[in-house]
Amino acid sequence: MGIPSTPLTLNASFGYERGAFDFSETEVDPRDNGKLDWSLGVSASYKLFTFAVSYVDSNRDLNIGHAGVVASITAGF
Repeated sequence: MGIPSTPLTLNASFGYERGAFDFSETEVDPRDNGKLDWSLGVSASYKLFTFAVSYVDSNRDLNIGHAGVVASITAGF
């Protein structure tokens, strides 16, 4: 969603997963209700490039993944 009068675009996602990549806190837990994940970010385009920064997180506290910030630069031609 573009922010009026600025070159910025807001990006957001929310997801639910249950299956192969839904690692439960205790490896295999039949009471496990799945994994929630989300992200919120902003991007801006300049000439051929798009610059983006997003915060990503989930409801899991395992050592295999933590909340973090992801930055990217892409070029379209």
